[in-house]
Amino acid sequence: IAKSSSFGAQEASRMLASYAAVSVRNEPLFEALGSQLATLAAEEENVPASMCDALLVAIGSHEKLGLSELPAYPALLAAAEAIENSPQASAQTAAAARERQHR
Repeated sequence: IAKSSSFGAQEASRMLASYAAVSVRNEPLFEALGSQLATLAAEEENVPASMCDALLVAIGSHEKLGLSELPAYPALLAAAEAIENSPQASAQTAAAARERQHR
């Protein structure tokens, strides 16, 4: 957890997905990596589609384990929404973000 700032977007989302896949609730890890991912997304000027994918994986992992009460969860949602509303967002990326948020 102390090294969460060294994780990139893809690594963070893979770690969260792995924990969710085996149904291991690790609130400190999800908070640290979720916050890191939201921060990385906010720092991107030209957001790649892979960032939106990573956000959606992280959001889904939080939801699967019932961790939507963690502070990182709304930050992840806000980051995904900001990407969706950015002029650089592709139609496919925006559609995927909308679909995920409506579940």
